Amino acid sequence: MLCARDGAIRLSASALIALLCAYAPGDAIGQDAPAVGVVVLVDMSRSFAPLTAEDKRALEAIRDAVGGRIQREWDQPVMVFWSTIGSFSPGVVSPCPQSILYQRRLVPRKGDREVSDFDTLKAKIQACIERLTGGAVKPEEGTDISGGVQHAAEILRPVVGKKIIIIVSDFVESLPSGRDSVPVRLSGEYVAMIYKPEITDERKRNQMYERLNEWQTRLKSAGANVCSPVAIKGILPASIERCLPK
Repeated sequence: MLCARDGAIRLSASALIALLCAYAPGDAIGQDAPAVGVVVLVDMSRSFAPLTAEDKRALEAIRDAVGGRIQREWDQPVMVFWSTIGSFSPGVVSPCPQSILYQRRLVPRKGDREVSDFDTLKAKIQACIERLTGGAVKPEEGTDISGGVQHAAEILRPVVGKKIIIIVSDFVESLPSGRDSVPVRLSGEYVAMIYKPEITDERKRNQMYERLNEWQTRLKSAGANVCSPVAIKGILPASIERCLPK
């Protein structure tokens, strides 16, 4: 239930879980349970957005890295979902409202939301990237990274095999006054951290790395397999692929 205390509104654990489940895009998944699931979380807070041309190249590197694994390594079907990190990430309306279920087939299923052609999959992801970088998504004041990660875990719940969360952020969590960070509970998800410094990091160079270390420790403690963080500057698909399971 909703609890009011000192003028602030807090969500009870049961209410939060119900809300997370309500926003998980399970209806976009076809009849087959995904063998692999990938959720990409893009920070759209004011400390990170609006996204730059360099950020767009990083998102396209993620597209290509995930696409390479899909084509060469992963069992199918593969579920792909792109969403954003905002002031309250579980309640965010994704610019890519449906998850994509990719299953290579010679004869596509009629009336199904499943994608059976790789070029179509790539085009759908690129359309999402264009919305993220083209001004369709407005920056938000807060940064609810914890809520975004837990939301991703809920989205990945139907996946029977590998579960991957890719976070693109400066990893500065800034919550509205009166709101506590959501407890993150993971169960073996692979987490890739793609980072870019924020403005104050230019004056305090160690600040960025301290944050990254804190998030690595926190995510590992929550039950994730965490790869070494990857910088957006100069990023290549191969840099991301090393963080993805085969």
